Formats: sequence, C-alpha cells, structure tokens
Amino acid sequence: LLLLAACLLPLAPALAADAAGYLRDARAYLERGELRAAVIQLKNALQQEPRSAEARLLLGQAYLRQGQVEAARAELRRARELGADPVAVDLWRARAALAAGEPERALALLQGVEGRGEAEQQALARALAGEARLAQGRPEEAEAAFQEALQRRPGLLEAQLGLVRLALQRGRAEEARRLLRPVLAKHPGSAEAWLLQGELQREAGRREEARRAFAKAAKLAPEDPRPLMGLVVADLDRPAQARQDLQRLRKLVPGAPLVDYLEGLVAFREGQGEAAREALQRALAKLPDHAPSLLLLGAADYALGHLEEGADALQRFLRQQPQHLAARKLAAATYLRLRQPQRAVELLDVVAEEAGAKDAQLQALLGTAYLQQGRTDQALAHLKRAAELAPQAAVARTQLALGYLAAGKAQQAVGELESAVDLGQDLVQADVLLVLTHMQQGHWDEALKAAQRLVAKHPDSAMALNLLGAVQLGREDREAARRAFAQALEKDPGFTAARINLGRLDEQAGHPDRARRRYEEALKRDPGSLPALMALAGLAERQGRREEAERLLRRALEKHPGALAPGLALMRLELAKGDALEAVSVGRGLVEAHPDSPEALRALGGAQLAAGQADGAVATFRKLVERDPRPVHRRLLAGALARARDLEGAERVLREALKEAPGDPATLAQLGGVLLARGRLDEALATARRLEQRAPDSGAGYALEGDVHTQRKEHAAAAQAYAQAYAKEPSGRVAVAAYRAYARAGQPERGLKLLRGWVARSPEDVAALLVLASATQAAGRLEEAARYYRQALQVRPDNFVALNNLAWIYGEQGDPRAVALAERAYKANPQEPAVADTLGWVLVRQGDARRGVTLLKEAAVRAPHLPEIRYHLAVGLAKTGRKAEAVQELKRLLQGGEPFAGREEAQALLKRLEAGS
Repeated sequence: LLLLAACLLPLAPALAADAAGYLRDARAYLERGELRAAVIQLKNALQQEPRSAEARLLLGQAYLRQGQVEAARAELRRARELGADPVAVDLWRARAALAAGEPERALALLQGVEGRGEAEQQALARALAGEARLAQGRPEEAEAAFQEALQRRPGLLEAQLGLVRLALQRGRAEEARRLLRPVLAKHPGSAEAWLLQGELQREAGRREEARRAFAKAAKLAPEDPRPLMGLVVADLDRPAQARQDLQRLRKLVPGAPLVDYLEGLVAFREGQGEAAREALQRALAKLPDHAPSLLLLGAADYALGHLEEGADALQRFLRQQPQHLAARKLAAATYLRLRQPQRAVELLDVVAEEAGAKDAQLQALLGTAYLQQGRTDQALAHLKRAAELAPQAAVARTQLALGYLAAGKAQQAVGELESAVDLGQDLVQADVLLVLTHMQQGHWDEALKAAQRLVAKHPDSAMALNLLGAVQLGREDREAARRAFAQALEKDPGFTAARINLGRLDEQAGHPDRARRRYEEALKRDPGSLPALMALAGLAERQGRREEAERLLRRALEKHPGALAPGLALMRLELAKGDALEAVSVGRGLVEAHPDSPEALRALGGAQLAAGQADGAVATFRKLVERDPRPVHRRLLAGALARARDLEGAERVLREALKEAPGDPATLAQLGGVLLARGRLDEALATARRLEQRAPDSGAGYALEGDVHTQRKEHAAAAQAYAQAYAKEPSGRVAVAAYRAYARAGQPERGLKLLRGWVARSPEDVAALLVLASATQAAGRLEEAARYYRQALQVRPDNFVALNNLAWIYGEQGDPRAVALAERAYKANPQEPAVADTLGWVLVRQGDARRGVTLLKEAAVRAPHLPEIRYHLAVGLAKTGRKAEAVQELKRLLQGGEPFAGREEAQALLKRLEAGS
C-alpha cells in the first residue's frame, strides 16, 4: 500500500497542472466569446479537479451567457459552496435571476452584497439593482440606482447601458439614442451595446438597421443567443425568415427556455394560438417567472378563451411589473369575461386618473367593470368618457349602450346601439345587444325586427339564427323558435348552442329521451364539447342517474383539464354521496388549474371541512382571503379556524371583517358564536344585543342570546330568547334549542308544541324529528314517538338511530317487526353498543335468546358502564339455562346501588333465580 501511494503521489501535481491549463484556455475562450469551447475546457478542468471553485464559477458564467439559466444557477451555487468569492458569485447569481425574470430574487441577492467587496463590485451591484427595478416597472428607483453606480465608478458600461434601457422603457427613444452614441463610440466591441442599438432601431420601425445591429452583435458574440433572438423579433413581419432565425437559435442553444418563448411569439403573430400556448408553457416549465412569457401566455389564453389560465399568467406578470399598463388592461378584460368585475376595478382604478385619463380603452374597460357590479353612475361616467375619446369607435358606443341599459335608460341605449350599427364596422356585438335590449324591455316586436335585420345582414350566421330563435321563444312561439334553431343547425351543423337549445326545448316538452339524443349528437360532432357534456350530465342527474352524471363530468374534465364548471359539479356529486375525500381530490385539481379562482378555492375549502381536514381548509381559505378579502370569505376562514380549534384566530379574522363592513349581521352572528365558545359570555351577549338592533327582522341575535343564557344555565331566559328567534326566523336548530331550554326550565310541553309545529312545517328535517321522537318516547308516548321515527325513516331509510329506537318501541309492544328493524340498525352500525343491545334484547324476548346473549355480551364488553345492557344480558343468560352466570351478573350489577331503568325487575329476577324458581 505504501508503494502504491508513493507511485500515485507524483500524479497529483500533474493533474493540478492540467486543470490550471484547462482554466487558462477557458478564460481565453470566454474573452473571445467562444462559449462552447470554454464550456468544454471547464468540464475538462472539473474532471481533473471536481472541487475547483473557480472552474464552477466560470462554468456558471458561460452557461448564463449561453442562455442556460438553470444550469448556470446550479454551477454558481456549487461555486459558492466550494468557497468562491461570495460577492463575485452573488453578482452573477443576481444576473441569472434577472435572466430568469425574477427581479425580486435578484434584489435579495444584491442586498446581501451591499457593503461588501471592492468598489467596482459595489458599483456593479448598484447597476444590477437598477436593472431589477427596471424589470419591476419602477423607473425612478432604477434611475437612482444607475446614477449611484456611475458616481461610484464613472463610465461603468453596465450603468450606462441601463440608462439607455430606462429611456427605452419610458418611451424616450431620442434620449436613448443620445445616451447610446458615446457608449458605442467608446466601446465598439460591446455586443451588449449593439444589442441595444438593434432594439432602438426596431422600436423606430427601421427593420433593416435593426437587423444590421443585431448581426454586428452576433459577430462580436457568436455564441451568445441574444443577437439571434433580436433577429427573430426584428423578422416578425417576415415569418419565414423568423422561422429560419429560430432554427439557428435552436442549434446554438437547444432546449433554452427563451427560444421556447420566441417560438411562442412567432406562432402568436402568425395566429397559431395553441402552438404559441404550447411553446410558452414549455418556456415557463423551465423559467416559471419569466415575465415576457407570462405576458404573452396571458394574451394567448385570452384569445383562445382559456380565461382562468390567462388571468393567472397575467397576475403573475403584474406581481413583477405592477406598472405595466397594457398587462393591467388585458388582465382586466380577462376578469370581465370571467364575470369578476371587482378584480378588474382593482386593476384599473389605481391607474385611471393618470395613465388612463386619455385612454379610451381603459375608460371603456373600467366602465364595463362598474356596469357588471351594478354601479351604473360610475359606469356611465367612464363609458361616456370612452365614447368622447373615441367617438368613431363602435365598441365604445356599444359599451355606453350597456351602461344606459344598466341605468334603466333603454331608449338612450337603443340610440347608442343604433349609432354603433350605423358606424359600419360590422360590429355584430352591437346588433346582438340591440336585440337583447328590446327583449329585456319586453318589446318583442322590435326585438323580432332587430333579430331579422341581423339575420339579413348575416344570413349564413348560425349565431344570428340562434338569437332569432331566442326571440321567438320570448314571444312564446315555440314552433318558430324550433324552426330558427333548426335553421341555425342547417347553416352550421357543428353549432352546439342551437342543438342544445333544441334539446332543452325537448326537455321542457317532456321528451327527455329526445333531448338526450340531441345532446349525444352534439357530442358526436364535437367529442370535446363542454356544453354538450354538461347538458348530458345535468340531464342524467335530474333523472337520478348519478353514476352516469359522474362519468360524464369526469370525461369533461379529461377533455378540459381544470375546467371549473364540470369540476364544481363533480365535487357537488361526490359530497352528496358522502365521498368528501374524492371531492377534495377534484378540488385540488381545480385550484392547481385556477389558483386565483374564488369559486375553486371556496369549493375546495368546503370539501376539506366535510372531509375533516380543518387545517387544510384554513390554508385554502387564507388563500381565498388574500385574493378576495370580502367579509363573506373572511367568515369562511373564521369558520375553518374554529373547526381547527383556533378560536383566537377566528375572532381576529372576524373583527377584521367587521372593520370592512361594520355591523354586518352575518359576521356579528359568527363572532358571537366564537366569543361564546371562548367563554366570554358578557361580550357574546353584547354582540347578540347589537345584532338584534342591526337586524331586527332576523332571529340570529335572539338565537345567540339564547345560547348565552343556556351556557349560564338561565334556562327560562334561554327559552324565551329562542322563542323570539323562532317567531322571527323559524328553523330546526332554533326549534330544538327552544324545546331543550323549555324542558330544562320545567316546561317541556311548551317546547314540544313549538317543535311539533316545526316538524309539521318541515316534515323532512330528520334531526328535529329524532329529537321530537326521543322526547315523546322518554315521556312514555310510544305511539307518537313511533310515528316520528317512521317519518324520519321515510326520509333517511338507513338512519340507524331511528331504526334502533323504533325497533326498541316495537320490542316493548311485542311487535314482530322489531327484529327486522333491529337487524337493519345493527347492519348500519355494528360498532354501536346501544344498537347491539337493542337487537340482542329483542331477540331474547322474541325467541332467539342464544344469539341475543351473544350480541348482549358484545354490547356489555363495549359499554360496561351501562347497567341496562348487563340486566338484559342476565335475562338472556337465565332464558338459555345459564342461571349461575345470570345470578353472578345480577349480583355484580346490583351491589353498587346505582339506579337504572329495570332495577326493580333485576332484583326480582335475582330473588327468583336464588330461590330456584
């Protein structure tokens, strides 16, 4: 071994020498921009010396210059772990974060560098901070950072180029050109400067000059993908050339996410929406926060109708660049199509006064958002402004007409719509709205004329004929409606809406089978049609074919992953059949597809509560409140917190909700319940009284007051409060609470009267029926109790409590039906000792004592503290001839002196057995 070590020792300096040579070559290649050669040499160096921090750092730089951001990040992290200069590494990591479209991450890294390193590194850090602020859309902060960098290091190239980019972002092209000229004169070999020159020329519409500048940059940095990327963008008006540029780019950096982004951009410009979407999703899978990809994906999703996905992409973009006006408008338009106007208002209101004051499109969007909210005064103000800014825009006039409609000014709406139609911009929306306006007013003759004009203008439009059919339906001319829908199908056999409308007409006419055939035909023509699948699922559910409805909804989700409508319907079905865990699974898929959708979050949180996952529901509802902090959503969060036993957190959330909506009755009621659960009875009572004043017609305040008195054992006062609550707002919960309070106050008949009244009013309230049945059973009114148990079983045939107690009553009456009912109860809940006791006792009394004893022993083991079960067991033992065991059981039972129903009978039985009779 020593000899072997001696032989190996001389190799170590040789390996180190090889590694140093590879590093020296790599540095030279990097200086010349020969990135692939540099990468090869750096990998050779790392084969010889895997723990070389310098090689890792240089390899990270090379990868970053090639556009391989994630590979660069991995090498830079490894370099830091191996002891490379942390300031140098973090500056490069900040560059990587900027390349990945993560300015916040870049700023966090740069903050860690502050006050460390050499003066040049400090100046560079400020320049990179300026780039990050620029990416965030914060031009003033960016400018300050660039100027500070130049103060620390005059002439710093990165800061000078940053100021050029800043001028470009501000739309000051002349200033950008003025700033760039001296930079190009001083640094003619800067590929970065030539890249900016190309951008400037492209922005000015000088495509040839832009191409020359990008070509110059490519010559200076032949393996840097950015010049080729610039050429792709410059060639967007020449798709064939852009595709050639993309091919060259893919050869240079295969699999690079920015190439995927550019492929998406080219496809989008060519009108290939799905291809664009696919490419952009590939880019974002590699760079999840790449801002340009997010913005373009939002635009593609909007164009294709993938609205939830588009809204998510645009929100992610705006978190990085909140001042980006075009993105705000696009996101607002998306939310309007999703019927979420509050989100649109939040996006636009903050920029409406400054950036949007002369923007007709923004004014129209904001007006439309207010319109959807029902805030017609604000809507009209913004829509009028939009029409003034763009008087020849039919879209603006159409939106203004919508405002007049919402304000109830139908005649003015008609005038604006007719003007929009007369502008001759072939705006079908205005024609359609004119028809809908007349329909809304009940002016069916005018609606018919407008619809007929629309059909005359667009005789081959299935949509126009479908609208004509809707008008005929409004005129109660079903045959004419049917003819119009049929004509729509003749024009376009694939027009799903008309076929489904015909199916719904068939359903209304009592022909569900015919409707089903129409829906199936729609699905045959378009196997992925969501409306057809939903129509079939709805019909199946209405006909009681729940399994088929579930299958159709799952098929809809397979064809449209993450679609809200089928997902929510499927969750409802799963909850109805008691499979809360499956509902949670479906809900998670919806939230993954629509992380900002209040509907999806509400549904998931509700399913999690049903599944007993209170902590999961808390997390879900927190996300819901972050996205939409309305009081109703805060109440959902508070309810989940209470279920998770975090009453303090629930109270805090409810008080926050009351700050937004002081005196909101629903929030006050929930807060009162939380205070009650925390034992703060005085505060709970004060909240109840406040609620009574805020909502005098509601029973909620009085019910809460009753709950407080109940906890204080003030039963008469509780009964009075519950009675007041019931008088104002009858409910099963209050009726049961009132009965119990009256019973504790020594007035059970008053409580029973109120409870009987509720059951007569709501004969399917099983919970109230069981309480009433139990109360009358305890009072010895067995016939009345049996009637209520039978009524409960009509609603819930498998309710084991009703089955068990009715079996007990029949057993007491010697009714042979007792055995069958007790067997059903035992089958429904074999683990419940009381159920096993009832079946065993009935069997003992009705002739099958041997099996009865087996069941009674099982019940006694599970509930040894219940003396009635042990008495029943003793009787069974005696009946099966096991008298000694019966005597022993009775002695143990009676020696404690504990009172129980049947004690006297047990004593008498013991005497008989001991006497040998």
